[in-house]
Amino acid sequence: MDFEARYTWTLPLVAAWIKRQFGVTMSVRGISAMLKRMNISFTKATYTLAKADEQAQAFFRKYTFA
Repeated sequence: MDFEARYTWTLPLVAAWIKRQFGVTMSVRGISAMLKRMNISFTKATYTLAKADEQAQAFFRKYTFA
């Protein structure tokens, strides 16, 4: 199941949505397990800055994670 992610959904947001839509309270761990059983994977969002300075980023990576 692939779809374009327009919003950053966290497990607590999914829990709130399930509660609002279906009146069912689920724990974050329960939602995580349910998604795993449904073969739905999720990752944390990553961001890319449109005007990022490539040289500054390379310098940061070199001296921060060395």
